[in-house]
Formats: sequence, structure tokens, C-alpha cells
Amino acid sequence: MSEIAVSIIMPSLNVANYIEECLASAVNQTLKEIEIICIDAGSTDGTAEIIERYAEKDKRIRLIKTEFKSYGAQVNLGIRLARGYYIAILETDDYVSCDMYENLYKPAVKNDCDYVKCNYYTYWTQKDGTRYKQIRRNFSDDSYYFRVIDKPVSKDICIHDLYLWDGIYKKSFLTDNDILFSETAGAAFQDVGFLFQTSILCKRVMYIDQAYYFYCVDRDGASSNSDKGLLYSFNEYNFVLSKYKDLIREDREAAKTFYCRIALAFYNSVNDPYQIFGREYKPYYEWFYREISWAVDKLIITDSDMNIDTPLRSILKSYEDYRRDQERRRNLILLTVGKPCEYPIVIFGCGNFGIHAYRWMKQMDYGIEAFMDNDESKWNKTIEDVSILNPREVDNRSRETRYIVANNLHSQVIKAQLMQYGVEEGHICIF
Repeated sequence: MSEIAVSIIMPSLNVANYIEECLASAVNQTLKEIEIICIDAGSTDGTAEIIERYAEKDKRIRLIKTEFKSYGAQVNLGIRLARGYYIAILETDDYVSCDMYENLYKPAVKNDCDYVKCNYYTYWTQKDGTRYKQIRRNFSDDSYYFRVIDKPVSKDICIHDLYLWDGIYKKSFLTDNDILFSETAGAAFQDVGFLFQTSILCKRVMYIDQAYYFYCVDRDGASSNSDKGLLYSFNEYNFVLSKYKDLIREDREAAKTFYCRIALAFYNSVNDPYQIFGREYKPYYEWFYREISWAVDKLIITDSDMNIDTPLRSILKSYEDYRRDQERRRNLILLTVGKPCEYPIVIFGCGNFGIHAYRWMKQMDYGIEAFMDNDESKWNKTIEDVSILNPREVDNRSRETRYIVANNLHSQVIKAQLMQYGVEEGHICIF
């Protein structure tokens, strides 16, 4: 076994406001047999200088500077340089708990896993400086956790396990299978191709039902907050197709995994309010439309394969129809909520969709009176000083209140719930 247990790869570009917390979480790991490989792509805001100061104090830190501004190229370089038995990727606007890598490394070695992954928190910083955190589980089904999964069903992994940084990967598994990142410019969803490769090539994996990773969702410039999601996804799946075309054509399980994943990416993009595309994105939309339609027609994927509450065929529409639907969707929301300050507004849902809805409405100068959520643990807490209420408090609100339902999987159920509580249908819109 390598003397170094885990190589932590940290790609950076202009993250001076985040890098110290990230570095501190890495150097203070309870697992001491680590190396920290920082690959900086020409930061101009002092990021590299901060890393250099840390490296002077801790010889486990290496700083490599490159002018090639590509997240994928940075991580690939880190993988080539890594001397650890396992590899971790820590994004430099995030941070981890001090025991994350020890708690993943021990079961990984004991069970000879290709990778071991944990749950994670998303967080964003509120106006008063406090952080609003939400735990995210990779799977709602407990049976996936705390056991070795031999020859896992890649489709099941691929539609639930959506991120790469919440785990450690055996270096030999990556190098023996030539698993690499695409080297497109910038930070542009390069984890998509990596995750597809690990999901179809892994043999032994484990998931830990504990959250150790803290993922920042409110940094300006982060790819997750970009309006180029469909373009980025298109580039990644073209990369996958170019590398695994024969496997996808000949192996039905690989094909199902691939088409489930692009259907999920398509669904998330066309329903994300930050992905209101201009005309230049029409070719990418139509590529997804053609590929998914073909897979549905050939029964490679069916509704039962997906983790969404909408029939696949309902998301397959022409680009022109999609644009008209998006315009109607926007107009319906604005018609329901009225002009700014015209009606009290409550957002039902405090997950990612709820946060997106809040930001979207705030950008248009709407005030949000309250949140609601069915999760009892959130009641009486606040987001940006806005209270989170028990849905039964509908009775205590003005009958003129407008409700924005912001939930990815259960929007129709929540709408029915509000109507059961006496809210008029015309006072409810789905985000």
C-alpha cells in the first residue's frame, strides 16, 4: 500500500474568499497520511499566494501553477501527480469535516472498494453571515448504505449519485480504466463525464449515510449557477459518446445508464429557472430531444427507470413549443403573484428549488413573506430572516396570499395539499 493514503486534489481559480477555509479543512484531517495537491490555473486575486503561505507551514501541500484554465485539465494533472492509494477531489470554494477522509478511507481499504462516498450538505451564506445548510442524501433508499455493493446497477447509481467530490476513488481503478476528465475550458460540468465512467466501470463500491462534505451553492461564477447548463451537458455527453460509443451501442446496461443520465440532465435543465436559454442554444436542445426520443422509442429507457415525477414523453417537445411553454410558465407565475408588493407571497419548499425561487423573485423586487415546508425539522427556522412555517399555518394567513410551490419531485402533491387546506387553485403556481 502507498505510504500516502489519500491524495486530495484541489483545483483553484480566483477563490481567495474561500480557499483558506478549504485548506484548513484539508490540513486538519484526522487522517494524517495525506498529500494536498493544489492546481491553480492562474489566479489573480491572491489565491495562489494564500496556498503558498499554507505550503510553507505544511510540507504535505504542493502548489502547481498552470495557465490552462480548465477544471478537467487541472484534476487530470492532479491525478497524474498523485501518489496516494485513493484520490479525493476537494473543490476550493467548499470545505469538508475534519474526519471525512478517515471515515471514507477505512471502509474503502477494508472492503477493497473502487470508491466510497458519503452524503453532503449544501450551504449558502445569508445576509447576517450565518450559513443556511441542508443535508443531501445520495439515496432515499436506506438499503444502499453501509454495505459493499458488488457489481452495482450503473443506471441506479447514475441517476441518484450526481456529484464527484463527496467520495474517494482508488487511484488504480481510475488509471487502469483510463478514467479521465474532459478538458473543456473553465468549470463546465466536467464531473458529468467522470461520473458516467465511474458508474459503468466500478465493481465494488460503498455509500456512507453520513454527511461530511459542505458544498457552496451561492458563489458568483460557479458553473451550477450558470445559464449554460444545457451547453455544458451537451459537451460532456459528446465526450462520453466519443470515448464509449461501442460500449453504449453493444451493452444495454451501459446504454440505459447513458440515456437515463442525459434524460435527467435535460429534465433538470429545462426546469431550472436559471436555464432560460437564448436562441443560440437551440442546437443543443434539439440534440437532447433527438437522443432521448430515440431511446424512449427503442424502450432503452422508460418512466420507471427515472427519478422524476413526470412522464418522459411530456418533456419531449419541439424547441419552439418549449420556448412558448417557458414563456407561459413565467407569465403564469407573474400573473399569480401579481406586481411586487401586491400580494403576500409564500414559497412552499426550502430545498434547492425553493432557494432558486427565492432568489428569482428577489431579483424582480418581490418580497417573500414566509417559507413553508413539510419537513418539521425546518419549522421556526429562517432563511434570510424569512421564517419557515408549518403548512397548517395556511389558516393564519391572509386569503389573498399567493403560494409558489418549489419542489422538484412532489409539486402536484403539494399543490393538492394546499388546496385541501382551503387555498384557491388560482392562488397557487408551480415554480
